[in-house]
Amino acid sequence: MEIEAMRKAEKKLITLDFDSSALLPLDSVSSFNVGYLFPWKILSMLGISAICRSIAQRNNFKFDLEEIMRLLVCARIIAPGSKKGTLDTARSFYRCPLPNLHDVYRALPVLAQERYFIEKEIYKNSQKICTRDSAILFYDCTNFYFEIEEDDDFRRYGKSKENRPNPIAQYGLFTDRGGIPIADICFEGNRNESFSMRELEKTLEKDFGFSRFIVCADAALNGFENKLYNDRKENGAYIVTQPIKKMKKTDREWALDRRGWRILGSEKCPGEGSVKEPRRIWCCLRRKKGGS
Repeated sequence: MEIEAMRKAEKKLITLDFDSSALLPLDSVSSFNVGYLFPWKILSMLGISAICRSIAQRNNFKFDLEEIMRLLVCARIIAPGSKKGTLDTARSFYRCPLPNLHDVYRALPVLAQERYFIEKEIYKNSQKICTRDSAILFYDCTNFYFEIEEDDDFRRYGKSKENRPNPIAQYGLFTDRGGIPIADICFEGNRNESFSMRELEKTLEKDFGFSRFIVCADAALNGFENKLYNDRKENGAYIVTQPIKKMKKTDREWALDRRGWRILGSEKCPGEGSVKEPRRIWCCLRRKKGGS
């Protein structure tokens, strides 16, 4: 309702009267941030209202989930901060509805539970407003540290990307070919990140309806289980990096052998003999090991 009122107000002629001799009231706000209106509009285009209504029908809560979700997303873009800090920041947003802080906290478990439904619907609706190329998907993981002394069930001690001694949480993200996010996953900081890729792939296949795509990932996700999972799928394929120096001798000789390579989009072979440079300097593809 607030959005519709704002849209109608935009079409009306507005007259402003100013008194040059008047003083501003004490402690009043005389400037507002309107930058949040841009992501607010994008959320409307992505059908956030219908998504939140659908979630509300399946759950028993009294707060306005759409109002909270819009605020959290817009404030995260404009000025990232804590949930309480987000409400403080939003007080400078022009005509932005402000929920109660306790309602924001109550909404968090609902958002966590419905995360893949939200991401699936946003992905589906986004295809109506922009081109989404999901033939090739990119995946990577990172982690975030917490300035706490003791770990818990989720924030655990693990290998920090920033080499910090604090407990961490792991985060993985799939994007489409254009780099636009599709789905993500969070998991404990002491777990190896390799499993997360195939687990999130299963979610994309089951809930998002993905059936044919190529996964591209870095060496940290180049595990046997991930390659086996994508190799066994009827329409699956993968591209991962592998350090030449860490390969076994037979694998290294196979990778550096020019025979069997083909330049992408051509039947031309780069040449015969072996070279010292990694294969990635060519835009080449090779068939399964043992074939040409």
